[in-house]
Amino acid sequence: MTNKRSFLQSKIRRLVPLAIATALVGCSTAATDGETIKAGNGFPARDSAWVKGGTFVDPDSVMRVAEGMNKDQVRYLLGNPQFSEGMFGVKEWNYVFNFYTGNGREYLSCQYQVQFDRDMSVETTRWRDSQCAELLIPVEVESVEDNADRVALNGDLLFDFDSAVLGLEGKRALDRVAMILQQEYISPAVNVLGYADPLGGAAYNERLSQQRADVVKEYLVARGLSSSQIVALGRGEDDPLAHCQELDSRSALQQCFQPNRRVEIVIAEAD
Repeated sequence: MTNKRSFLQSKIRRLVPLAIATALVGCSTAATDGETIKAGNGFPARDSAWVKGGTFVDPDSVMRVAEGMNKDQVRYLLGNPQFSEGMFGVKEWNYVFNFYTGNGREYLSCQYQVQFDRDMSVETTRWRDSQCAELLIPVEVESVEDNADRVALNGDLLFDFDSAVLGLEGKRALDRVAMILQQEYISPAVNVLGYADPLGGAAYNERLSQQRADVVKEYLVARGLSSSQIVALGRGEDDPLAHCQELDSRSALQQCFQPNRRVEIVIAEAD
């Protein structure tokens, strides 16, 4: 376990420098003159965007894009597409977004694509570079007591508020968790712990936290983990990280209690 944790921690430490390095070179994924990226990974050449240099967008707006949304709803969250996509029956919108890395004014430029189905509803979204998704929902493995590791995921980024339906970016985060479990552990025993905030009744919050834990387990099983390896447990309002008794408005409380709405994945090597 010591060597494994050391390897994972080293990999985590490389993530932010990689993102910063990409930002400092102006996102090295930009197309060269005459390059047609469409023939490769399905993204347009970045220099053909209407908005040169990309736009700074609220990460929460990107996180709220969900399957089934119509184009007007996407436009409300993200603005108009930034490339020439055609006039009728367009089934993909492309953007260049800038996100601050948390290190001063340094930022990462990311190409983002929304794909629509035949009814012109959101079918899926994708990033050209994986570090962009990782920046929005970081997946970090930390060592905890009892010779175990833990991944803590922001519940509001996995799910909409008061919902147990996984969002598109939440699925990407769990894809990375599944890859870590399969590649970095021999025979992992996994506890998926769902937590809620104290808004609403205790019984309701316990049910919601259990539903979220069950959904995460089901997703990991669908990605190749054995159901017998994973225990899902809803912890309701237990083990709060934030205490907000001094606030009285519901919106302020909802924001203050955000750290309590989380999913923790605790990993140990089975005996």
